[in-house]
Amino acid sequence: MGTGVAIRHDRTRGELTELARLDAQRVAQTVDVRRATPIRLTPIWPVALVMGGGLAAGIAFLPALDAAGAQEHPATRAALEQQRTEIVETIDETMDALDQESLDTISQQDLDTLERLARQLGEPTSDEIELARLRDESAATMQEMADRLARDAQRNLEVVDEVTRRFASAELPDAPSHEPPAELREFLDAVRRGELDDAAERFDELLQRADELPAPSREDIARELRELSERLDTQPGPDDPGGTDETEVERLREALDDLGVDEQTIDEILDEPDPARADRALEEALDEAAHDQTRDQTDDQTDDQTGDQISDQTTDQTTDQTREPPTGPRDESTQQTPDESRADEEIRRRIAEDVATAREKQQVGEQADEQRQRLSKALEQAADELQSQQQQQQPTERVPRPDQPDPSGAEQDAGQEGETPGTQPTVSELLRQMQQMQQEAQGKQADSERLREAARKLADTMTDQQKQQLLEQWMRMQGTDQDKPDTPPERLGGRGDPGSEKDGDLLEQQRTRLPPPAFEDVDLRDLDEQIRQNQQVIAEWLSGEPFEGAPAPAGAGGRAAVRRARNAAEQAVEKSIVPSRYHEFIRRYFDRLEKSLDTPPTAMPDTDGGTQ
Repeated sequence: MGTGVAIRHDRTRGELTELARLDAQRVAQTVDVRRATPIRLTPIWPVALVMGGGLAAGIAFLPALDAAGAQEHPATRAALEQQRTEIVETIDETMDALDQESLDTISQQDLDTLERLARQLGEPTSDEIELARLRDESAATMQEMADRLARDAQRNLEVVDEVTRRFASAELPDAPSHEPPAELREFLDAVRRGELDDAAERFDELLQRADELPAPSREDIARELRELSERLDTQPGPDDPGGTDETEVERLREALDDLGVDEQTIDEILDEPDPARADRALEEALDEAAHDQTRDQTDDQTDDQTGDQISDQTTDQTTDQTREPPTGPRDESTQQTPDESRADEEIRRRIAEDVATAREKQQVGEQADEQRQRLSKALEQAADELQSQQQQQQPTERVPRPDQPDPSGAEQDAGQEGETPGTQPTVSELLRQMQQMQQEAQGKQADSERLREAARKLADTMTDQQKQQLLEQWMRMQGTDQDKPDTPPERLGGRGDPGSEKDGDLLEQQRTRLPPPAFEDVDLRDLDEQIRQNQQVIAEWLSGEPFEGAPAPAGAGGRAAVRRARNAAEQAVEKSIVPSRYHEFIRRYFDRLEKSLDTPPTAMPDTDGGTQ
């Protein structure tokens, strides 16, 4: 066959060549090819078929998957773009509505943070995770600003309220010579009501009329102003209006001292105006105190074990010469269990809340004392001016009182101190400053509500999937918290022995030292019964009869009954039973009530067509 193939391509063919070719062709026809290369199934054939089928299916379905992805991508980007736009609009609207001039340094820094986040959100993005991070950071910053503004506003309002409540119990006694002018009473009434602008105007009118008043009246006014100045200058007690009870602060100091915090650190924490810094300082102080206590207990245990070892060696030197020194504590009393760690966290949380409350009260008291002393000095200065006018008009009739220094000596002292009349703010200026402080506090409260509302609005911009993820995360956290015990363990952090009276039940010690919540159960039915037995309602003032059933006719009690009701309501305000901010509402109500007495009652049509 090889010869036949070779001569097949030969151009010169003879008879012999033809015979050889034919012979090779005949032999080739008789060859069985299947016997040379047999075809049979092997184990690799099924695998190859399956892989081939999968490859074919992937190629067939690939265009369809690409088309679905191309349809989903624009919808996702559109949702993210809408969410981003809503977040930016919320931040911009909130920042424009804030009173940025009244913000403190820390709030200004938060405002700068919001501006930075707004700029980042202004750039289009397709990263859902990054958008969620910027949204959450913006909401957290707004919430933090809202809490800070609310605290500042509440503190300023409490300062103004404490100062004005010092005027509540200041009564004008009957003057021996002349009735005090109406401006003085109106001044005190306006301060009690919290209308500080009106009080400033009344005080200015009182000083302007000083020249027209007789000498005894000026003397009476100066004496009343001095008495009011002395009352303001006196440190308020726990039972006085506007007084602060320092027992709670002292208990807190004792509790921190028992935990190992030194006095200097306690003062720094209570005096720190920034709540965040105060919380960090408290956390660091508690950590350091716990570390020191643990180290001291470990040293004591090591010393006890070393002393026992030396004593044993001294008494039995022949039998215990090779004893090794202790390498660590013999028990695990200094290691906290999970329950003790949770109790430690609970104690820290409670102490942090009490420290924050005490710090706010202390700052309110300090600011109120400062305003109170400035008002006291201003009233004293006004009294001096009134007496100086009287001395100029009647120098021979001016007799120095035993409890008052000589005017010339007072002027010399003032000159020696370097004070001039213009350096001390007047009463009117201080009252207007307090009124401005009150208005700024109300503005901060409004800004705080705007920020909280904006933070809630940012939370509403989350998609349904993000809300579901947040819900699942919250449920997981709730499930984790359910595993914690409701009651804390008996000992805190394993400090001391279980039966030790000194270091044993620290949790119970803190509970007894820290002031309990000032809440008690009140039965409103009993309270209503007491009110009905001891007091009168408005209808009884008007009619003079117990109120049962239908209302009595208006004006049946006369002006005397209305006057008694007005006096009782004003006394409730003066004694701080009713907040001073409601004084204006009470005054307007009784003004309308007195006007209604002058108006005859109108006849009501009867159902039968007549009149009643």
